Parts: sequence; structure tokens; C-alpha cells
Amino acid sequence: MFNVRVTTEIPAERSGHIDTAFLISVILLWGFGTVTLFITSTNVAVRIFDDALYFVKRQMLYSIAGFALMTLFAVFPLETLRRVLPDNTPLPFSIHAA
Repeated sequence: MFNVRVTTEIPAERSGHIDTAFLISVILLWGFGTVTLFITSTNVAVRIFDDALYFVKRQMLYSIAGFALMTLFAVFPLETLRRVLPDNTPLPFSIHAA
């Protein structure tokens, strides 16, 4: 169904290509989660907030922000990030040269 070629020769950060399988997995999981949220939270949202889509709207807001950040970090050169972050950054997402 999908023409996905997985290679381990060139790291993804240097190849310039999008990891299609990962992107499809993220979108599918997001879609299933949003549908599940809608199905399970409608009654509670109507009782508390008088809006059946209250939780879905909030999820969509955070999803848009998350996808924007994911896209930003996907196109942002990691070498620039390595230069910007100090060597002793205590953040778990800091990227140091190997």
C-alpha cells in the first residue's frame, strides 16, 4: 500500500528526507486519539460546559501547536541547535555532538 524504503546507511538528520512511516504513524495515532476523545467525552462536555466539542476543540488547539513545533524541528538544522545550546544544558531534548 505504501512505498516506504527504510535504510540505515545515512542518518535521517543528514539525509534531508522525511521519515514517511513515522509521519504516517503520528497522524494515524493522532486521528484515533481525537476520535476516541470525541466518543468518550461528549456527554461530560455537554453536562459541564454546554458544548459537546469542548474537549475536542482544546485537543485540536494543542494538536495544531504540536504539529507546528514538530514541523519546525523537522526542518531546523540540528547543527544550528547544537551551536545555540550550551554544553551543559540540563534539558532532556538537548542534542550534543557525539
